[in-house]
Amino acid sequence: MHASLQAAAEAGALTLQNEAGSEENNVQGADVNQACNDFFAYLVVDKAYDNSQAFMDDPEVWWRFNGVDEDQGCDDVEAREFDDDGNITNEGRGAVAAIEAWQGSEDQSHIVARLGLKITLAFMKDPDGGGGNGGDDPIEEAFGENAAGSWGKINVTGGGKVEGNTTADHVSLSGGASIDGIVEADTLEIPSWMPSPESNNDYQAIQSDPLNLQGIIDDLDVEASAIQDLRSELGNKRIGQYGAGQVTITPAGVLNTQGGTGDLGKLKEVELLGKNGSALYAVDELRLQSGGQGDPTLKIEGGDVVIYVAGDVRFAGGTSLEIADDSSLTLIVEGKTTITGGFDFMNDEVLNENGDAIFTLLSNYSHNSPNATAVKLSGGGHILGAVYAAHSNIDITGGSYIRGQALGPNINISGGTGVYYESVSSGGSGSAEESYVPGSELDIDYEYY
Repeated sequence: MHASLQAAAEAGALTLQNEAGSEENNVQGADVNQACNDFFAYLVVDKAYDNSQAFMDDPEVWWRFNGVDEDQGCDDVEAREFDDDGNITNEGRGAVAAIEAWQGSEDQSHIVARLGLKITLAFMKDPDGGGGNGGDDPIEEAFGENAAGSWGKINVTGGGKVEGNTTADHVSLSGGASIDGIVEADTLEIPSWMPSPESNNDYQAIQSDPLNLQGIIDDLDVEASAIQDLRSELGNKRIGQYGAGQVTITPAGVLNTQGGTGDLGKLKEVELLGKNGSALYAVDELRLQSGGQGDPTLKIEGGDVVIYVAGDVRFAGGTSLEIADDSSLTLIVEGKTTITGGFDFMNDEVLNENGDAIFTLLSNYSHNSPNATAVKLSGGGHILGAVYAAHSNIDITGGSYIRGQALGPNINISGGTGVYYESVSSGGSGSAEESYVPGSELDIDYEYY
């Protein structure tokens, strides 16, 4: 019978070991103590391993998770540390938990024999780098630590400015322009009288369209018949135009100050750029026109919203956009995007409270002209977040700016404008937030009682 009890207890240990190594448990902690507490709470609350678990029917043998040692629990745990090659440099201090196995009744009212063992479970930094969604962040990988990045040319002129690192095949500075950061370029073109920006010899070209935006769009599987006429659904008025009022878009639906919005509603929930449960809308165009009834003209709240726009996007002067701290807006645009002076992006932070970019603009606009513009900011218009063009230029002119990161085939910055770096991923400086997870290796000590 001792062998059966030992096998049952080891089955319990193996179960906890598998749970520790499973990606499905989704247990991450900002510090090692939190990760420890959350994992053992997961075993009890989500998996109910503190209840009797059957091992044999004849005779009846059971096992259960019996809690964490009071003297060596989560309060005293220290993270196990590794070097870059994966070798342990510091064993740390694991948390000690107990498993018991017994022969007898399920509720332990009748026990023939009992065996207990203790397991020591290590915790460590998340090898995937942490972050709320786990795994790799495609936006972080594509944008890196650059304020402005390109697989073509970045042209800064006429008082234009980049605050942050810049990477491109060709970087050109002229007319009082400046780059305050490290420049990585195959070719750096500057006038002889202009001081050279800081640069290095570690240039690595950015691949063309690193997000594979068309692949992302294909995965959304938006049929032409599902694309709605936004203007007609708003009573034949554009958002913000006289009579249409203010519009609020949430994952649950659309509201405006003038009543119903017809049949306009979310198409479905999608996984996009590592985020699950984003509400997808599909419209023919998205235009914010002056003449609305107050700020904001367009508001996003209640969660993550994705709007696929089959045509153009235009944010005109006298309009505004506000995104709630618990929300984000991603625009996927097939046409041109134009943001003009007098448009007010009302948010102050690039990241929302979940550590995601509060606004992401993904332009799929394509034209056979090398000078075609996909995204244009002019006249002092500004936005916060990530701006990405897959095929055509990003132009920033006339006092406009992007606070966040910009990436495209060519970026033109002129006329007192700029790109001001703030990371559009939660880790800042191009790395994900530090977090801790349970390891899958156990140390086992047997106790007999």
